[in-house]
Amino acid sequence: MANPLEHCADCVELLGEYIDGSLPPERAEALEAHLSLCPPCITFVRTYKATRALCRHKLAREMPAELKSSLQAFLAKNVPGYRTPGDGGGEKN
Repeated sequence: MANPLEHCADCVELLGEYIDGSLPPERAEALEAHLSLCPPCITFVRTYKATRALCRHKLAREMPAELKSSLQAFLAKNVPGYRTPGDGGGEKN
């Protein structure tokens, strides 16, 4: 089994990659083991997913194309695991 994640802060750092499906299987297994025992982290994951979906589907439609492009470039540069829609798959839910 993968090294366990003992602290919730360790889990938060992995969420973007986990939700995108790009977290290595061993780390995903460790995260899932922590989530199975930590109700606050489960709630956080659900909130994180809902927030991403809301922002992506509701707010992005109203965003001007130039702002959307600039935001995607910023996120790609500054958020580990973020993939822009044009780089082979985009974000996943």
